[in-house]
Amino acid sequence: MDALSTILEAVRIRGSVYFWANLSPPWGVKVPVFERVVRYHLILRGHCWVRVHGVPEPIRLEAGDLVAIPHGRAHLLSDGPRTACVSLDRVLEQTRFAGEGALVVGNQDAGSQTRMVCGHFAHDADEEHPLFRALPDTIVVRGVAGSDVRWLDEVLRYIAREVAANGPGTTAIVTRLSEILFVHTLRSYAAEHPEHGVGWAGFVDPWIGPALARIHDAPGTDWSVATLARAARLSRTRFALRFRSLMGKTPLAYVARWRMICAKAELRDASRSIAEVASRVGYRSESAFNRVFTRAFGMGPGAFRRTLDPPRIGNREGALALRLKRIYAPPAPDDGVRVLVDRLWPRGLTRRQALVDHWIKDVAPSDALRRWFAHDPKKWTVFKRKYHAELRAAPHRVARLMELMGDGKVVLLYSAASERFNNAVALAEYLHRLGDTGADGKDAAGRHRNPHTLG
Repeated sequence: MDALSTILEAVRIRGSVYFWANLSPPWGVKVPVFERVVRYHLILRGHCWVRVHGVPEPIRLEAGDLVAIPHGRAHLLSDGPRTACVSLDRVLEQTRFAGEGALVVGNQDAGSQTRMVCGHFAHDADEEHPLFRALPDTIVVRGVAGSDVRWLDEVLRYIAREVAANGPGTTAIVTRLSEILFVHTLRSYAAEHPEHGVGWAGFVDPWIGPALARIHDAPGTDWSVATLARAARLSRTRFALRFRSLMGKTPLAYVARWRMICAKAELRDASRSIAEVASRVGYRSESAFNRVFTRAFGMGPGAFRRTLDPPRIGNREGALALRLKRIYAPPAPDDGVRVLVDRLWPRGLTRRQALVDHWIKDVAPSDALRRWFAHDPKKWTVFKRKYHAELRAAPHRVARLMELMGDGKVVLLYSAASERFNNAVALAEYLHRLGDTGADGKDAAGRHRNPHTLG
């Protein structure tokens, strides 16, 4: 397998379609930050202006054009370069979009309608991954002006037909096509902008690519410059020089970094011991692995693994009754009852994909509080206090959750990108305190407590 395919397989690229949108002017949408995704917008009809945070010039897209935003940055979509924009959440509320079918904005009888497909490519890579770290702020593929975009024309026509038909399986088909679109986008960008490729251009290089594929396929091998040069069919000197010019570091420095990236992925599997992970990524000594991992990430592998444990709340018998999970994470057999506690349905997921047992909207923060907080860590303490006050003022809102927790394990599902600063974490803290009183209104010491005083 070539290096690019190996990397995309390793980081599990997953295409997701938020919606296909029919937009009539005037329209403008603020799209918020979303970590670990490459957002994309594919124009099927009309035009669209894109203003990406940190990018000085707006970008005009015509029918047949694609823009990818590799680092999940906030951006504005609009019918004009200076059109006022409202938040995406607000647009979804106003249009009552339920997560399926088309998102319709404005008078559909008006002219100059824009039709587009919006979504993202999610991945498991962190910000240190060499492929994603080196990608630019935006990648634009022109459907008309590009040098060779037959692939885009073909995919576009197929997607346009599927979106227009909106038949059974349309979302699944468009999602799979979008994943193909992502690979083609990378290939197209590499071919058209070789001067911008330092840090990842080696993945599509005919000499360095095979050596990278070997590294990525077997990070635990005792690699040397000589063995990698043979895979590249180059002399050691030519290989070392070409590798550094394309990848921005020496071959062995790249091997060391890739091993640490693989180690973080391996540590997510709780069934593997740290010693086993060390061996799988090429370290004979667990202590040596610990030193290198700590130097790379500022914490040891054990400490890193502890950061992955989802928050849990015990019931009165001490069983693990409640935990938190981002709804975009794959469902697990031990999840128990899956309860969505967001007020809005998560973007890019159908109800079938989400596997939600209960959607309890009323337990979420009020719209005004949610918009004010906007997952800003600086507002976290005040947000929790205000949110808990809302819950105390309407105790019936958590009654169903408490009932479910009493019956067995429950996982609270949320869609926010932040794992620490979201309403599910604040809700779990409130339920923990409320649970300490028990159903009979007594705390662990047998004293009666008023749940309305909890905060």
